[in-house]
Amino acid sequence: VDNLLDELEQIAEDYDIRFVKYSDEIFCVHKKWVMEFCGKTVERGLQDHIKWACETTVNSVTQGMLEAMKEAGCDSIFYGFEFGNQKILDDSNSKGQKIPVMHQAIDWTSQAGIKVYGNFMMGYPTETKEDIEMTIALATSTKLDHISFSIVTPFPGTALYRECKEKGLLRSENFEEYSYFHPGNLAIKLAIPDDEFKALYEKAHREYYFRRIRGRVKQEMAEIY
Repeated sequence: VDNLLDELEQIAEDYDIRFVKYSDEIFCVHKKWVMEFCGKTVERGLQDHIKWACETTVNSVTQGMLEAMKEAGCDSIFYGFEFGNQKILDDSNSKGQKIPVMHQAIDWTSQAGIKVYGNFMMGYPTETKEDIEMTIALATSTKLDHISFSIVTPFPGTALYRECKEKGLLRSENFEEYSYFHPGNLAIKLAIPDDEFKALYEKAHREYYFRRIRGRVKQEMAEIY
């Protein structure tokens, strides 16, 4: 912790850095370390100079930890929710996540005053149209400040890649052709037609951005009247 805080002080002083994002997908998994980090950040007064964001899983946070993180300058948290269907979460071995725990993490994070960013996926081999609709519903109906949708991608060396290869589900073994965010360049043969998947992918973004627009309009109307 002290080594990290020394480095933060240096970049704040030497380079006028005011925001840092920790690209560690399990930032909160070591609870004792996180609490020490937050406590010593406040002791040094660094929360007044550098705000920060991190990535973590929903089952690694507690309400007390989130409150401490906010006090230490945490601005936002990126959660890997991945799927909105419990069966697909279980099929994909998604960190042992449970839907109710996702909702709890969202509520705790919002209550602590930290922005909630949600990362979702679609295109798992066993997903049906109904499964994807559940992911879209979870993403667009909860109190998330920002969301992103990526496409399940079986990179070589992963368990998913081996599974897809064994079952003949790979469209290509050239990972340079893979794309996280382009529904027209799928790497996996899905259980639903390509055009249907593309329509769902577009629907996910459309519903999210329309929700944001509706929220802004409602706020502006309230301010006017």
